[in-house]
Amino acid sequence: MHALDILAIAALLAGIVVALTQKVWPVALLCLGLLLAVLADAGVIPAQVP
Repeated sequence: MHALDILAIAALLAGIVVALTQKVWPVALLCLGLLLAVLADAGVIPAQVP
């Protein structure tokens, strides 16, 4: 993982926490989807199931 991947993951986790504390569920779901995309792009989780 590159430094920008780690920074993106940290920012998205912070976004999820803030969105959940403010009870803004659509933003939390958006951040969760983006977090999964970043993790898949970094190779942490598989992008496609064989």
